[in-house]
Amino acid sequence: MSRNTKTRARKNAARKTTTKTTTQAPLPVRTPHNFERDVTTASATLYTGSLRIHAPHHTWTAQDNGTATTTLDDNTHLIYTHPHRLEATHPCPHGYWHTSRIGGDTDLPTLITTATDCTTHTPAHRARQFGAGIQRATTSTDDTVALDMSDLRADHEDPQDHPAETTPGYDIALAAAELHAEAAARHQAQGNAQ
Repeated sequence: MSRNTKTRARKNAARKTTTKTTTQAPLPVRTPHNFERDVTTASATLYTGSLRIHAPHHTWTAQDNGTATTTLDDNTHLIYTHPHRLEATHPCPHGYWHTSRIGGDTDLPTLITTATDCTTHTPAHRARQFGAGIQRATTSTDDTVALDMSDLRADHEDPQDHPAETTPGYDIALAAAELHAEAAARHQAQGNAQ
């Protein structure tokens, strides 16, 4: 045997002993359900990328109804509806969420600026809205009907005192009164429907 043959034989033996057998992990099973979710998240990633919004593929969570959601680092919540509809919500300093449809490069920065500079949810503004609502809810004296107390007394000849909170059974009586009022409202609604 020649020297080269011995060297080759040793190299081949070394290769055989050092050769590692590697097995690949099995590919995930793709069901139509998972495939649709993957398509939705891929579409959401591509669409937001086209609007210059950085929302990586792994951050999206797809739903069964063709939507995907993600939250950006600045607490902006994106909702993508397949195909190509994007809405964003961003919190204002007063704790409310401002929502807008995003269709261009400048829509998201505009929403964030509007929410950050929000003055419509200040306590003074809410008080004005509450006062206006009360004013709309009050009725004028022309709209009210005069109530004759003698008719009420005739229906209830022996009025009873309202039970005090310390009276045994007060909670039961209160619950029964609420159930009676709900039943009367349903009965009246059924009569109006016919």
